Amino acid sequence: WRDSTAQFGSDVITGNGTIDGGEAYITASITIGGAPTSLVASSTALTTAGTTRANLGITLLDASSVPTLLRGAVGTESITISGAIATASTETATIARGTASSLGTNVGQMSRTDGTLTSTLVTSLFAGDSVTASTGSYDVALNHSGGTSSTYTFNLGGSLTPATAATVTLTTTAAGTITGYSLTNTSGISSGGNNVAKYTAPVAIDTPTTGTNYTVSTAVPTVGLKLTGTAGAIVNVVISGSTVTGVTAGTYQVTIGADGTATYNLTSSAAPTAATAYTVGLTWKAGVGAAQTTNFTVTYRTPAVIAAALGDNGISTNLLSSSVNSAIQKVGATTSLVVTVKDQFGTPVQYYAITPSLATGNRNKATVFTPVLTGADGVATVNLADVSTSTTALTDALTIGVTAPGSATPLLTGTPTLTITYSTSGAYDSLAVTGGTTATVTVTREIESTTAADLSAVNLTTSLKNVAGTAITGVALVVTGSDGLVFRKEATKTTRPVTGDVTTVTIASGDSFTVIATKPGTATVTVVGGGLTQTATFTVSAAKAATARNITAVAAAGRVTATVKDGFGNPVAGVQVSFAADSKGVFGNGTSSTSAATDASGTATAVVQSADATGADTVVIASHTGNQSASLVDSPVEGFTAAVASATVTAKPTAGAASTDTAITGVKTDVTAVKADVATANA
Repeated sequence: WRDSTAQFGSDVITGNGTIDGGEAYITASITIGGAPTSLVASSTALTTAGTTRANLGITLLDASSVPTLLRGAVGTESITISGAIATASTETATIARGTASSLGTNVGQMSRTDGTLTSTLVTSLFAGDSVTASTGSYDVALNHSGGTSSTYTFNLGGSLTPATAATVTLTTTAAGTITGYSLTNTSGISSGGNNVAKYTAPVAIDTPTTGTNYTVSTAVPTVGLKLTGTAGAIVNVVISGSTVTGVTAGTYQVTIGADGTATYNLTSSAAPTAATAYTVGLTWKAGVGAAQTTNFTVTYRTPAVIAAALGDNGISTNLLSSSVNSAIQKVGATTSLVVTVKDQFGTPVQYYAITPSLATGNRNKATVFTPVLTGADGVATVNLADVSTSTTALTDALTIGVTAPGSATPLLTGTPTLTITYSTSGAYDSLAVTGGTTATVTVTREIESTTAADLSAVNLTTSLKNVAGTAITGVALVVTGSDGLVFRKEATKTTRPVTGDVTTVTIASGDSFTVIATKPGTATVTVVGGGLTQTATFTVSAAKAATARNITAVAAAGRVTATVKDGFGNPVAGVQVSFAADSKGVFGNGTSSTSAATDASGTATAVVQSADATGADTVVIASHTGNQSASLVDSPVEGFTAAVASATVTAKPTAGAASTDTAITGVKTDVTAVKADVATANA
């Protein structure tokens, strides 16, 4: 409650009691501020990036330090503002009534050209200017046209006796740029329009692309935005065109953290409604190129299962898809078809009817099917048992229908059909996988610094044939691999799918696929289908020094051991590790620093001893340079763990006196042995 007119006006009071007649009433103690005698700024130092405005609140206090407001006509009571710009700058500074998201008119500006102040900002705020209701503070917004600093002084004016002024410094730095972004939500977001595949985060950092769209479920109030850039940089997130309650248009500053990332959450303050949207603008820079602006739009949609072809929009089966449309079974076998139904955000939906059917002329045409409903996991299983004794009718064409609860309208377009061929053996004649190592050709691949590198991918092709030697396409083949192998269905797919890498895929016979190795050794790919099994192999070379990414360190008995690994967790040999000790320790060479190269296990060691024979704990830092940047978290090395370029460990060369401690004795023995080896080598 505030007293701005000394009248109640149309205020409504909700009671906590009653008086005669039943009127509600409350009891309250209200302290009304008197004439303002001092003022307090919400911040004395502000920092912005680029031309972003900085919001500031000025609170007035009376002689008893009770918050109060200005009153009277213009000139009676006011807040005066003066300012100065840093010397030797070409700059314009302004102050405006209101906040950055709801600005009034400028109340003054000052500028400096070639170091010469061309105008001084001297202006005032009055009783009718913008006030924040919850705090009673007067709202102003400050900004610059470029990067510099300026000082603003707020004081009381008009008929009031000026008191201690409030001084605020505004520093503007160049706006930072990001190198990539991703959405942190684990569900409820799709990339594209209304009928799209599921988008699951976290995934690899996306390269910013103007016009990217995300569809968000109305059940998801918050969209998390993860930004990647240079540690300490201030970047701007620009929100525009928002019709989502709580997501307000404006420019918002985000500081990139020490790990090279920052998270900014976009949260609706009320339940989002369908068709509401907002656009996010970002500035990014890749390598040495010029900075670019980009934007993406978030649009809310009601979750629904949209009519689509099999395999799209969350409707899929374990066998039948756009490429897999046939299978072979042994006479008398039962074919199980697992159908999964999800909405456009990948959320399973329940009570959808899965209805199989067989046309006249099929081997098991007399089978009567009962619709099967999806469970809470969105899954339903339909079974077709081969009960026919025919020796001539050897195929079934099983058609699948999906309908929503209470509806008779099919959700699947076309007539998705799985053709089942029966034989006494239940198998085709041969299955081949080509493209890997053979008796005459050895295929070798390197572990690269990115999972999308062409040099790390192997393309394999399948071939399934019947007894007549005819190639059969469309039969489901399940592909798995040894430890560290990931797959992509496409023949030359070298970019990571938005749903992440997978360790098993189902493809159609006759198709090719891509396999990428993340661990050294012999890679084995296994393909199963048509009653047959086939393997393919290739060799994966050990990780190279250039892939060094993470370092850890441990200390025991006066020895510091550092371990260097690549982003996939493989040890990296040949990396030069630097060791540095504080003033309490020295290494076996008698200096406060040393270095060693990692061996085949990715480890490098250094012997540390007490510098003054007191056995005090020694802090040692192990680090490596020249390999993958410590600022890289996910981009461009997709799926890698966060980079760590240095590790700090406390070494304990002794737990007591240097002359008696067994640990330090062990260290001295190590040092003696090292010196003896050196002497022998120099002899």
